[in-house]
Amino acid sequence: MSRLAGFEQVSRYAELVYRVLGEDLEFLPPGFIIERDRPEWAIHKREVLWSIDLVVAAVVGANSIIAVENPGTDMLSVISAFDTTPAGVAQTVGVFLRAGVGTFGTGPVVQTTARPAVRDTRLINTAPRTIVRGFTVTAISIPTQNWAISDNSSQEFENVPFVLGPLTQAVFVGLTANTAMRLEIAGYERAARPEELAL
Repeated sequence: MSRLAGFEQVSRYAELVYRVLGEDLEFLPPGFIIERDRPEWAIHKREVLWSIDLVVAAVVGANSIIAVENPGTDMLSVISAFDTTPAGVAQTVGVFLRAGVGTFGTGPVVQTTARPAVRDTRLINTAPRTIVRGFTVTAISIPTQNWAISDNSSQEFENVPFVLGPLTQAVFVGLTANTAMRLEIAGYERAARPEELAL
């Protein structure tokens, strides 16, 4: 299979064009824009679309946390959209990125550890490697670099997604103690070349 001009080191792009158009092309045809393509073509780039709806129950004296985790050392996981639907009392949700996996904070109590469901029936028997953890903590230190979002709001990160490199997390924490939190999240994951995993 030929490599696309300008993308010689990215074989998945050539594979995408070949699978969609049925031709082994060296140059992209007019109107075919890499990485702005149709969602049903994600499979041809070896991307796994995923989503999950998770609830963390309220615990007295504790904050609810949902952490989306990339547990692999050879992959990227991207959060492209999420929705903070109230699971009871509305609250502000803090969002930040951290290096590390698993639980953290003071006195973590795990409620759920799950893998998202795929969003493509052609991959119905494929389990995404991304992990989503729901737990509570009695205390947590939130970095100064964080985002605060109102509960019951939708955020679509089409142009500014959260990209999770190896062994990192995107953390959503309810800023009001004793309050449940529900989060609907969508994204995708794919294997990455070594040069993509570091500056």
